[in-house]
Amino acid sequence: MTNVLVLGAGMMGRTIAHDLSKDFYVTVVDKYAQPLATLREFVRPDEDRNTIDTLEYDMFSDKSPEALLKRYDIVVGALPGDLGYRTAEIVLGRDATTWTYPLHQKI
Repeated sequence: MTNVLVLGAGMMGRTIAHDLSKDFYVTVVDKYAQPLATLREFVRPDEDRNTIDTLEYDMFSDKSPEALLKRYDIVVGALPGDLGYRTAEIVLGRDATTWTYPLHQKI
């Protein structure tokens, strides 16, 4: 079965991981423990879904995240917009997609 890495455990990452877990093995990575804990509460395995693994890890502080990335067939970015370009640079040359969204700012 295909292994998918989802970058980000916020609302988008949780939803994407939940949807993909029906057909793929999914791991969600986030640099903060709290969103991963929320994901584990939000997504419960059932007979139609695979278990979602979680990993607390900061891809942007690791100078070479290749060791992590090479274990996955597909990488999905679900990070804020300011991280979207950096994510694309890291996963360049892989089967990957990224959903970026703007951070809300007061004007």
